[in-house]
Amino acid sequence: MAQTEKHVPAHTPNHISAGWRCFYAIASPAVIAYGAYGIWIDDLFIPGKRSTGVHLQGLAAWLVFAAILCMAANMVSVIVDHYDKRNNETRYRLFASVTSWAGWILFCFGILHHILITLAG
Repeated sequence: MAQTEKHVPAHTPNHISAGWRCFYAIASPAVIAYGAYGIWIDDLFIPGKRSTGVHLQGLAAWLVFAAILCMAANMVSVIVDHYDKRNNETRYRLFASVTSWAGWILFCFGILHHILITLAG
């Protein structure tokens, strides 16, 4: 009796629309530049949806800038994933998850630090 060959479907890489790739390609350096400027002048402004926003200085600004870097890395990974034809989608998902979690944690620590410093002094 002959062995049957198992048919493995070919890998289909992710398709990210040109609009999203363009948006991420423009937004990632823009947010890095915005954060770097805020660090440079020691006043990183985070606008608020239902408030006037918050001005961060010192360590709080650095923590939020690190969160911005995580966000930018996440956006760049989406672009790279589109052009990567290899079957490693799980690695991109892991990278996206790590940068997302790290970004939110850093952002929350930055805001918490700002609140504690404001209350203390």
